[in-house]
Amino acid sequence: MSEEKNFFDEEQLEKDFEEAFRKTNAELDELFKQKLVISLLGDVNVGKSSTINALTGKKLSEVGAYAGLTTEVKPYYYSENVIIADTPGLADINQEVSNQAEDFVHEDADIIMFFFNAAVGPTKHMIDTYNKVKKLNKPIITVLNKIDIWYEDGILEDKDAYETVISQIKKETGQKVIPISAKKYINVEELNNEIISILESSGKDLFFLKVSKYKENKVKGWINGAAVSAFGIGVIPVPTADIIPLTSLQVALALKIAYIYNCKVSKNDVMSLIGSTITGSLGKQLFKYGVQLLKGLGWAGGRLGTGATATLGGTVAASITYGFGWTCNAYYKSGMNIDLGHLGEIYTQSYKEYFKNNQSVPSTV
Repeated sequence: MSEEKNFFDEEQLEKDFEEAFRKTNAELDELFKQKLVISLLGDVNVGKSSTINALTGKKLSEVGAYAGLTTEVKPYYYSENVIIADTPGLADINQEVSNQAEDFVHEDADIIMFFFNAAVGPTKHMIDTYNKVKKLNKPIITVLNKIDIWYEDGILEDKDAYETVISQIKKETGQKVIPISAKKYINVEELNNEIISILESSGKDLFFLKVSKYKENKVKGWINGAAVSAFGIGVIPVPTADIIPLTSLQVALALKIAYIYNCKVSKNDVMSLIGSTITGSLGKQLFKYGVQLLKGLGWAGGRLGTGATATLGGTVAASITYGFGWTCNAYYKSGMNIDLGHLGEIYTQSYKEYFKNNQSVPSTV
């Protein structure tokens, strides 16, 4: 059996792909039965809506309020899985409104964004409300909005006032504070990342990423993480089988990226993408190049016998996955409108970039 055939048992690859697609799709289908509810709490004119606009690029006024629930709590569907609820203060003087808000947050909210106004600071009313919210035992992100009052031409001018208000809020709440200006887009991406970080454990980060303006940084993290995992796969098995265990990893990566870019894909769509990159002629040439490197270091087709060849095998596997990930990002970001020839170029460039930057043994070819 030739080296190329060893790497590309296409019949086995297709079987493994079918199983990986079925398993990943079933897991995602189960996840997608759930909802993500983000509750916004804070006084009027604190910039709750403008913050959501800055995070998603979609104006709250353009999203219809979901009918059938109390008018005091206004849930907005940003996607089939994401509800952002403008919630009145839990310390409202109208006890009925306050109770409705508390019930909604307690029963439905996955995460709470609690807003303070930089121009006002932590008033007693707001701190009392915050302490009431803390008792609900929900994840809270403490946001200080409108910090642009201390900026001029994008530069922090009044550092003393800035640090004083943040310090006061930290002292009163005991929580980390994320200072932002939704109006000027200051630290909005940091807030986005905090939301994603909290949601990762439940898998609901996918839901928020779908509506977020800041998808690509997270995709970069996924791709880098998948490349690291692929390296671990590549250094252990024999080269005749090291591509097969990567299939599940790559299929899961493709489906997650497709989802957050709002692309609905079939098995054939993903298989075509793999076929035009990893198992296409360009992919085979890159594999052949990797085999040549391995042979130059003394590999004769059996198990990876040395640390050097094992490391290189891992680097090849990682480079393939890295290239495929960035190909997926470009393809699904475009709405699946890039031709396969251009995708091959993206794959090749990304593969070579990763391989060059991570090859830890000298090339002998």
